[in-house]
Amino acid sequence: MSSRLEKEIHEVDRPQNDLGCCQHREEDRFGTAPSDSLIIEVNSSRPMIRGKKVRLRAFEKEDYEFMHRIQNDEEVMSWARFRPDHMVSLEALQKEYDAELKGENALRRTFVVVDSKSGRAAGWCSLRWWRPFATTVDFGIALDREFRGKGLGTEVLELLTALAFEQYNMHKVELFTRADNKAMVRAAEKNGFRVEGRSRESMYFNGGYWDGVGMGILREEFEHSKSGDRRARGGERSG
Repeated sequence: MSSRLEKEIHEVDRPQNDLGCCQHREEDRFGTAPSDSLIIEVNSSRPMIRGKKVRLRAFEKEDYEFMHRIQNDEEVMSWARFRPDHMVSLEALQKEYDAELKGENALRRTFVVVDSKSGRAAGWCSLRWWRPFATTVDFGIALDREFRGKGLGTEVLELLTALAFEQYNMHKVELFTRADNKAMVRAAEKNGFRVEGRSRESMYFNGGYWDGVGMGILREEFEHSKSGDRRARGGERSG
């Protein structure tokens, strides 16, 4: 691993407490990223993973109120949570994430999703390992209602998938969602994920049972997709 890449990973993982984010705005200091690479931007006081529509930055304690509001929004969380209610207290939320903020939870990595156009926090996402030394990781994404339907989720998924394979050396990335969550299924398919199974009536809320669907992508499929994208762009330039 190069010294530059080691520095980039170290900078992203370092807690950034010198810049408050209570207003959930980020300074627009970055250009656009090449579509075939994962850009970790470190030339700022708040390092970010950079895409075209979104940027991912570390979750901070100042973000609790923002996350608390979204996790109590029934419309948003009906897609992201599989338990009967959508309510969570601020105290319970802080207890759940405090260990991660202190660097004491190695099984989850949470990021705030920043809308590049407005500079506002649009939601959050996370990579999750269910056991130590796992070679498979899954993820969660939740976007505030005003940022849904704009392609942000598709790019968040693209960045998380690249992060899992290129930085965390995962063999497989997977997800599980409601079978009728067409937006997530479509975003996953655009990123090369395949449907691997359907769990019938495995989730209960709002007085009914819902099917779940599992999807996944292997490292070799991800790498093949990237090489195909590069060949396609090369053909466009030569033509």
